[in-house]
Amino acid sequence: MQHILIDYENIQPKNFDGVDVNNCHIWLFLGVNQQKSLPLELVETLLQFDNKHVHIIKMQNSGKNALDFYLSFYLGKISELDKQASVCILAKDSGYDVLVTHLNSVYDGMNIIRLANPDNVSVIDEIGTDVTTQAVTKIQQQVIKEEGEPTLDVISDIKKELKEDISKPFIHHCYGLVCAELIKENAFLPTYKHNLLSAIKKYILASEMTNYDEDEQNYIIEGIFDKLVNYGLITIENGSNQLTYHVDSKAILELIVQYVLNNQVKTIDELHNMIRQRLKIYQQQEDESNVGLIIKWLKKEGIIKQSQKDIYYPSIQYDYDDLYVNSLHIIKDMPDKIRPKKKDSLRNFLESRLKISDVMLLDKILKEFITNKLIMVAANNKISYNL
Repeated sequence: MQHILIDYENIQPKNFDGVDVNNCHIWLFLGVNQQKSLPLELVETLLQFDNKHVHIIKMQNSGKNALDFYLSFYLGKISELDKQASVCILAKDSGYDVLVTHLNSVYDGMNIIRLANPDNVSVIDEIGTDVTTQAVTKIQQQVIKEEGEPTLDVISDIKKELKEDISKPFIHHCYGLVCAELIKENAFLPTYKHNLLSAIKKYILASEMTNYDEDEQNYIIEGIFDKLVNYGLITIENGSNQLTYHVDSKAILELIVQYVLNNQVKTIDELHNMIRQRLKIYQQQEDESNVGLIIKWLKKEGIIKQSQKDIYYPSIQYDYDDLYVNSLHIIKDMPDKIRPKKKDSLRNFLESRLKISDVMLLDKILKEFITNKLIMVAANNKISYNL
């Protein structure tokens, strides 16, 4: 399920063209000064969503960073209830990035990003399982009273939940220890899974496991192995169950490059944050110098290009006919009421769904849509569909 959390004090999106209204929750955080009125275009867009998918959180008092704390609190609860969530934070405050990096590391299935441009909101991917409406409603019931303020009972419950669920951050801590050992030169890399798990248990994490019984230890070690696989450091050969390791510096660089190409962030700041996060995951130096070296190498190899703060991906080759057909299917499969209403919004939507950064190619597709009279564009840039 997708979640869009909006810091409305510093970003005021007008619409959510290109967002699947049936598979997205909108969380609108309003400061004291934003509660008297909302733009009509935004209200009309919100009315397209199921009322159970729109959550308006109003600050009761003004104060420095008050809204930031509210948004961070809800983000934490969403992370607990929907561990496969795809989350977009619309905020200009880079202070959220530390929390984003941490949650992406702790919850393997989550995809959390922060965007400062509301026009790029459709880049969030639908990658996870659904969080039920009852679960989302439970977030609000737990977190706020009727007037919207956190209660002491809630804080107490959260502390209790965190204490009971300590294995998650502990597993991530142990993963870091194991990863640091595996990437060492001449490290012992067992051929089979059971031998690797045994080595982790007996040698690498022997001192970390003393407070856990055997079942808990096995659960923790399986969690570590899953992380190693999910991050691409280990693959399992089909049929033989033999392990292949990708832990040398060249392999780790290839993993980072593939992650960059898979996600295709649009700005240099987002690229910096992404590479820093992946370096941390792979137990590499994550300082600005190393991040800068990787970006410089990506440019030298022609994998990315930079224009001011924007990033492009010229190395990706596209089959135009396939893209045209895929674009047509994507639009046809969308209910008419949630199709993008303007030409620019349609271009941004196709860019995010097709993972294309080639603006000229997208314009060519739209031009052919118009030539074939599949869409008609009015003078005010609004679109009508004939599909």
